[in-house]
Formats: sequence, structure tokens, C-alpha cells
Amino acid sequence: MEKIYKYLLIIILLTFSVVINQPVSFTEDAPKTINKIYFKDGSVIKCDMAWEGMESQIICKKSGDLLPYSAGEVDLEKTFGKTDGKEIAERYERMKRERELMSEPIVTPEDEREMKRQRLEIERKMASELKALKITQEIIDLEKRALRKRSQWKKIRELERDPAVYFTNKGKEKEEYYKKEIKRMDQKTQRMEQETQRMEQEIIKLDNKIRNIKRYNDCYKNCIKKGKSPSYCERKCSRYNRW
Repeated sequence: MEKIYKYLLIIILLTFSVVINQPVSFTEDAPKTINKIYFKDGSVIKCDMAWEGMESQIICKKSGDLLPYSAGEVDLEKTFGKTDGKEIAERYERMKRERELMSEPIVTPEDEREMKRQRLEIERKMASELKALKITQEIIDLEKRALRKRSQWKKIRELERDPAVYFTNKGKEKEEYYKKEIKRMDQKTQRMEQETQRMEQEIIKLDNKIRNIKRYNDCYKNCIKKGKSPSYCERKCSRYNRW
């Protein structure tokens, strides 16, 4: 059984290799071997084998070389027969139309006119926006010089592209900057208020401590004047000794 499987595998591989090595042809009824190519100008070329290649080219194999010819130059019906030649001609014409469409300019004259109209409309809109913002050419030139000094070439390009948008964004940037500064000052003020409250509490504690020291000293002196012993006076005045 193993030998039979091996023989079958060899036969399948040989058949597959024969199919792969056949020349490319999109026609089913073409003759097995075409040895001549007839051209529209009346000339004829002999080949070992001829067939339709990719992109509607007619390939002539001659002495081991592959010579491609355009299907537009070949008399296809005379070379491949009426049926197959007509099919090849239709494929060639379809591919030719596709190439012509691809070679046509993407932007038509109508598109150019529409783009010009839109550009003029944008320029008028920009001019009205600049006028509303009270931005003159002198202001634009001054801003450009200031940006050049700081080597801010990206902002210069933004300014040249659309001055109205640039100054609007600049105003927004300033507004954001001032908002951040106000927020920072508010945080600083809040921290200062917290520190002030802490200092006030420390002052109150210090006042209480000074007051208790004074009361203790007064109590101790009065006790000693009455002829009491120091240890007795310390115990008596200990309620003020809490600093």
C-alpha cells in the first residue's frame, strides 16, 4: 500500500508541475500552439510559441527569449482566431480605457474654479475678521518681527496662514495664562490664610502660657509672704503650672 501511495503522489506532483509551466492564456478555445504573430501593418513574426500575457501583452517565445508586443499592434483575430481574438481585443480596450481614466488629471477646470471661489471667500472672511479684531497689517508685521527674534518659525507660519485665527488663539492663550495666574495667586492666598490662622492659634497659646506663668508667680509670691514653705507653695500654685 505504501508503494501505491508513493506512485500516486509522484503522478500528482508531475501533473501539477506540467500545469504550472504552461504559458498564461485566458482563452479556452485557443489552438494548442500558435507559431506566428500577425501585425496590423502586415508584418509577420515566427515564434516557437505565442500567447496572451499579463496586461494584454502578446508574448512571443523565440529561441528561449520572451518578446512582448502590445495587443494594439497585433491583428488578434488573424493570430488567435475570430472568437479568442475578439475576447483579447475586448480586454485590451477595457484596460486601455482604465489607463486613460487613470492618466486624466484629478483636478478638473470646474474644480479649479470652485477652489478659486472658495479661496476668495476665505480671504474675504479673513479680512472681515481682521477688521473686527482691529488688526492692521502694521500689527501683523510687528508680531512677525517679534516672533523672528524669538525664532518661533512655527508661529510665523500660523500667522501667515491665517492672521485672524492666530490672534484669536493668542488671545485665548493670554486668557488661559491669566486664568492660571489667578488660580496660582488664589492658591497662594489660601496658603497664606492658613498660615495666618496657624500663627493666630500659636499666639493664643503663647498668651495663655504667659498668663499662667504670671498667675503662678503671683500665687507663689503671696504664699511665701504668708510664711509658707516653698514646697507647700509649689503644690498650692501647681494649678497654674500648665505651660
